[in-house]
Amino acid sequence: ISGPALLSASIALMLGLSVFALTDRLFDRNAAYMSLAMLWGTATILLVALTPRVDVTLSFFLLLAHHALLTALYSNSETRHHYFYLSAVFLGLSFGIKYGGLLYTACLSPLVVFVAFKNSHDLLNASKKILIFFFIIFVLMSPWLIKNWILFEAPLYPFFSSSSR
Repeated sequence: ISGPALLSASIALMLGLSVFALTDRLFDRNAAYMSLAMLWGTATILLVALTPRVDVTLSFFLLLAHHALLTALYSNSETRHHYFYLSAVFLGLSFGIKYGGLLYTACLSPLVVFVAFKNSHDLLNASKKILIFFFIIFVLMSPWLIKNWILFEAPLYPFFSSSSR
């Protein structure tokens, strides 16, 4: 088995543990067992997890981002803002895995805004949190954007590049 395939298989195991932990936190232990069985019963996950493809890794990072955002929403502790920004880190890194991470970020944006307003005292504080959140994502996306700009003269290569026209 190759190194990338071994890494993908390891991340698939971590994905399973994350699904279990998130479901256990939001629902109960029986639902967590059921969600884990459904994940491992999915042939697509099993087939892709044994290859050096990035889909399982993307799923793992997106689940962690969603988990962190939901923890920021439901947590009553003072550390909930750490989870909020940790979600931005995972979303920014997901863009480096696949462009689909950017689409997922766009779809998750209403929840980001809701969490920021729920955990803030006023409009200015919530707006500041949202700007910092998306700035973190942009900073983590920028190495891939810069690389594509230098190599292909298009940040979102092959989209919007001169070769795709």
